Amino acid sequence: MAKKVCLSFGIGCLLFAAHTFAGTCENPGLDLRPQEIRNVKSACEQMAAAMAGWVNPEEGRRRLMAIQSEKFQWWIPSGNPQLQVVRDREAYIRLTNDFQFRRYVMPGSEVRIFATTAQDNRVATEMTSDIAERRGGGVQGYTNRYHQLFEFDDAGKIVRYALYMDTQVPARDQQWTGQKIAENFVRALSVGGVMYMNTLLAEDASWTTERVGPVAPIVSKANILNALQKLQNSIDSFWVTTSADEITVEGNRVAIAAVSTGTNPVTLKPYRNVHHFLLTLGGETTGNYVGSADLISSVKEYSGAPLFTAN
Repeated sequence: MAKKVCLSFGIGCLLFAAHTFAGTCENPGLDLRPQEIRNVKSACEQMAAAMAGWVNPEEGRRRLMAIQSEKFQWWIPSGNPQLQVVRDREAYIRLTNDFQFRRYVMPGSEVRIFATTAQDNRVATEMTSDIAERRGGGVQGYTNRYHQLFEFDDAGKIVRYALYMDTQVPARDQQWTGQKIAENFVRALSVGGVMYMNTLLAEDASWTTERVGPVAPIVSKANILNALQKLQNSIDSFWVTTSADEITVEGNRVAIAAVSTGTNPVTLKPYRNVHHFLLTLGGETTGNYVGSADLISSVKEYSGAPLFTAN
């Protein structure tokens, strides 16, 4: 910022450049208002609480709930905004106090905020990580650099949090994209129409039923949609459900465990069948998802009562 200084012996005033330096968690900055300093402290506390949760999940949960709003939302910005997943406070607490608690090795693993900037209800930080992670029966380490954006409500609670990082974004995007497509796929099976499924399948998609006896595969999106329409018309109250815990993503392959329920129109008795689906996204693509790589190119179904062959 520029500082205006008037000299008593001169005519007019002189402008002296005054450099504004980045703040830190310990010293947010001399020019900040009290609420801005409070917000910087809370932003730094969120990361400190996350690290505490790697060691003591109960402590991590308590500290995070103290500074995050009940309306807290967080996300990692995605290259494909349509598939960007916005999660709530409970999801963030589970990430840091369950998933990361089980995978990160302490002492040693840490994140460190080295620069902060605050204005009104927004705080931006720069941060590095030095992580030792349990993987494959051993320990592996990695270091990332991050930019974070926090937004606060009038009470000083964190309401929105976005995390930008220079590595692992493609892998995390791929993981969440696969999970989102899997959830959409299961929903599309039972929405009572084929328009939703139409947006998920590649034009040359195939559906294969894996059984001991030979079952001809269904080839092309049009034929799959036609089979799905017949299935939905033949069964009352047809529904397929799954949960996040029943979805596994590895590269461009997504495994789903799901349950179909409905009422047999002949016997009028309810039924429940278990299905396992293996989806391949965008053929044999590797790396980042782009274009058709977000579409389902093949479905393999494993079930004692397959959807398209059951009576």
